[in-house]
Amino acid sequence: MDARLKAGHGGFRVAKKVRKPELLGFSSEDDWFDYRLESDPRFLKRIEQARKSLRAGRGVKLEDVETSG
Repeated sequence: MDARLKAGHGGFRVAKKVRKPELLGFSSEDDWFDYRLESDPRFLKRIEQARKSLRAGRGVKLEDVETSG
C-alpha cells in the first residue's frame, strides 16, 4: 500500500477495521487528480527524463524565457 494512504496524506482516508484497507475518498478533486498523476508510471518516466536532461545541461533558465506582452 502507498505510504501516503497509511498516513492519510493528501486528504483521503483509509478504513482501518476491515480485512483489507479500503479507500474512502479524497478531500477534493485536486487531491484525487494529484494522486493519480503522481502514481502514473508514464508521468514518472517523463519526470525522470526531464531531470536527466536538466542534469545534462539541456535546460533553459526561467529568466531566459521571453514572455509575450
